[in-house]
Amino acid sequence: MSLAQAQTVLLKLYLDKGYRLAHRSDPALFAERMGLDGTHAGMVSALSPDELDDFATTLVGKRWRLMKPRTPKACEWIENNDPGLVAEFAERYPMRPGAPSESQSLDLVAFLRDCADFDPEIPGSLADVAEFELMLGRARVIGHGLPVDRSEVTPGQSGLHSEFAWDSLVWVPRRTAFARFSHDVVGVVSGSSPIDSPEMPQGVVVSARANGVMPRVLRVPDSTLQILESIQEPTVAERIAGATGLSPVNIRRTLVKLSDSEVIDSAYIGPPRD
Repeated sequence: MSLAQAQTVLLKLYLDKGYRLAHRSDPALFAERMGLDGTHAGMVSALSPDELDDFATTLVGKRWRLMKPRTPKACEWIENNDPGLVAEFAERYPMRPGAPSESQSLDLVAFLRDCADFDPEIPGSLADVAEFELMLGRARVIGHGLPVDRSEVTPGQSGLHSEFAWDSLVWVPRRTAFARFSHDVVGVVSGSSPIDSPEMPQGVVVSARANGVMPRVLRVPDSTLQILESIQEPTVAERIAGATGLSPVNIRRTLVKLSDSEVIDSAYIGPPRD
């Protein structure tokens, strides 16, 4: 067996408690079952359970330290109130070498939702807060690549014309994300609401701004989320009513507000204007 294959076995031992239990039961048999032989089998067999557990704990801690900057408020609550969740998370969602860091952070969101369903001591808002923090972090990264001077923006993509037109194309650009939450995530992250506050369903829009400046954050009603869901691809404004069932007055008011906030982009495709 090659060194690379032996290293793969070691990685499984470090990342998966089940493999470590099998190794602890019979190291030599474990090495054989994993297809190791010769020097590589001897190396794996000679590892003590304490060595494997210590290295696994080190990896768990390193992974957690990398996640904290992405979900600081959620991680702070866990460390201060239920630190055992760190090891439980690592066991239920083992590290996936090569997987995008954001994907592994989303694992934490899924884990916290599961925990809140079964443990009344864990705030129901915790998963929402972690997801919102990931939205903010993603927007900051995107913001570093946005032009500072709005004149650098492609013509027609800087917002609706001052005179609204139903034959404009409107769409949600890459810099903007939105989600429905069951709790006041904006208040929790800003410090104005406690993390254990009661449910307060709301829609939240996060849009990146140039130079990684704090993203623009809007609390919005569900009707606004319906409109945003209907224009994730460029869509003629007059078709939104059919897709959402909302009134033209509501749609027009919302599109203008989102455009003025630079949350959506647009391009006029109607007849030439004087």
